Formats: sequence, structure tokens, C-alpha cells
Amino acid sequence: KKKEETKKRPHFPSISRSIPEVSTSHSASLSKKYTSGVYLGIGILIVLGVIWNIWVGVGLYKSFTSWWQVAVVREQLYAQMTTWENIAQKYPNYRDAYVEGEILAYRLGDRQKEQYFLNNLELLDPNFPITKSLEQLVSLQNQLGN
Repeated sequence: KKKEETKKRPHFPSISRSIPEVSTSHSASLSKKYTSGVYLGIGILIVLGVIWNIWVGVGLYKSFTSWWQVAVVREQLYAQMTTWENIAQKYPNYRDAYVEGEILAYRLGDRQKEQYFLNNLELLDPNFPITKSLEQLVSLQNQLGN
């Protein structure tokens, strides 16, 4: 019976081992300092990255809003030029419609419309002082453009 009882009980080996204690030596403190320095460096890089992203984002926002404002003003100028073109077609003897249309075409850089308005203005009133000024402006622009 004793043999049967000993077979049923688990048998643990009798090997003596000891678990070493955590050393508080100089190398362990250097390891802690090194890892805290790495974490500090990573934190600084993250903060710098966030600041840089904010800076770039603000710059892009300013660029976009200025571009948008230019686009809106340009559309308004085109609408005004179309209005003056329609007025000039409806009232072909109305000299101011050609003056306004020519100035708007000049501001927009539309050389065809600018020449159209200037030609009609010259036909309508060649001695008008503004006509002479606009002719000089267009000739100067052509000289600088070539």
C-alpha cells in the first residue's frame, strides 16, 4: 500500500535554487537615467512636431484665405466688366461705358477686351483726354510686355 500511495503523490525535485535580488548598482541607475533621457528627447521631438504643424497650418490658412480673396475680387471685376460691356452694347454712344470697361479689362489683364474698349472709345471720342491717357498706358504696357 505504501508503494501505491507514493506513486499517487506528485514528486517534486529537491534542487535548491535562489532568486537573485535586484541590484541597485551604478549600472541600474545609469539605465534609468538613459531611458528617462530618451523619453525626454522623444517628448521634445513631439512638442516640436506639433508646433511645426501648427505653424505650417497657419501659413497654409493665410495663403488660402488670401488666394480666396483674390479670386473673389477677380470674379467681381469680371462681373463689373460684363455689366459695362452690356451697357456699351445697349448704348453704343455712351463713352463712359467704354472707359470703365477698358479700365476693368486692364486691371484683369484681358488684352482683347482692353483693345476692344479702347478702339471703340477712340472711334467715339478721339479727343477725350482719358482716351489719350489710356492709349499711352496701353502702348507703355505693350513696350514693357515685349
